[in-house]
Amino acid sequence: MQKIIILLVIIFIVVPGITFADKVSVEKISLEQKGEFRSIATIQQNDFLVPKMIDVPLNIDINAKESVIVADSTGTIVPSTIIHKSKKIKTNFTASDSTGNKDANNMVDGDVETFAEMPFVEKDREYKIVDTNTVVRGSVDGGVESMYSEEHYKGGKKSDEEISQNKVVIDIKSNRLFKSDSVKFIFDKNIQRPTRIRIVSVQKDGSERILLPETFFSNDNISFPETNTNHYRITLHYIKPLRINEIAFQEKEVVSTTKSYVRFIAQPQMAYTIYYNAVDFVKIKPMELPNFNVNETVPVLHPSSEKDNPLYKKADTDKDGIIDSVDNCVNVVNADQIDKDNNGKGDACEDFDHDGVINAKDNCPMKANRKQLDTDMDGLGDVCDDQESRFMEKYPWIPYVVLAFVFVFVVGLIAKTLKQE
Repeated sequence: MQKIIILLVIIFIVVPGITFADKVSVEKISLEQKGEFRSIATIQQNDFLVPKMIDVPLNIDINAKESVIVADSTGTIVPSTIIHKSKKIKTNFTASDSTGNKDANNMVDGDVETFAEMPFVEKDREYKIVDTNTVVRGSVDGGVESMYSEEHYKGGKKSDEEISQNKVVIDIKSNRLFKSDSVKFIFDKNIQRPTRIRIVSVQKDGSERILLPETFFSNDNISFPETNTNHYRITLHYIKPLRINEIAFQEKEVVSTTKSYVRFIAQPQMAYTIYYNAVDFVKIKPMELPNFNVNETVPVLHPSSEKDNPLYKKADTDKDGIIDSVDNCVNVVNADQIDKDNNGKGDACEDFDHDGVINAKDNCPMKANRKQLDTDMDGLGDVCDDQESRFMEKYPWIPYVVLAFVFVFVVGLIAKTLKQE
């Protein structure tokens, strides 16, 4: 019978104890935690067959703390993290020219295989170089060619030269302002470069700001003073057929946007609620986090809804009943909000005597006492305590009275003993 009792004890006490010890505890999101967040997003029940890491884009306020809680359908908090993805804002260009070329946009489409061919009229005058100030550059066939700073048609005057050469004015516009100080030309194969070039930026009122006065075209990469504009006008002169594949401006400052996502592992057939946009960091129990830094592309799952949290309560960090937005001491309890010097900061969180101890914790706020000595332990620092609070120190004669009483008692006891003998 005794053995049976022992066995029953093992079965009903020891075994359940082992089971409970092995059980993994989970944290449920509390009502207080829910109230810390201004926004909530819901993720509808998924159709996953296995757990899957997902990114959920959220409109996280720039002033909000990076606190987020993801809770599944049961209210259990799921390990998660916030990540930020930056994306360059693409500058889109359009092009048009003075000839009405329908393929003008091919010069700014980012594709070097496409091109715009400029209208060309062969001139009857003989073109020759009349200046010996040479400029060396690479030729179209990979060799070296010598070009000259001035070129004229034989027997022609300058006015005749303008008529004799082909000319095109190209307007390039972007969808936003951008800074640049150089432009690169890419020409089709076996094409002779233009003879001259002029570059201006066009202002809002239509006026021109000259960036490069008309000059000899000597290089496919052309620099000019740094300019912030969205409209360039380029004038080219040419004496041979001209095909331009690309005209690319070098942007000085790359503009990008950053989008915030909450990343977590979604379990199959589970719905989720995401709480975010907290004014302060929300405390949750530490939990084991999966490896969220993966090289693979993480699928993006958009929330079915984003809305204000009806449970949100404005933050009261020190729990003194005064919300942070109007509390003159956010981190120190001061429900009375006393501010004697009217400087907007509550007296409780100031340090009047500058001893490194704020008034709320200083046992002598009007006199410096960094060590906070309080010999009589009455809560008032020694430097401003003019009254002894310890009973024996306050009444120093009491010990002598006690000693006298003891002496009389002992003498009487001895006398009584002697009398009995």
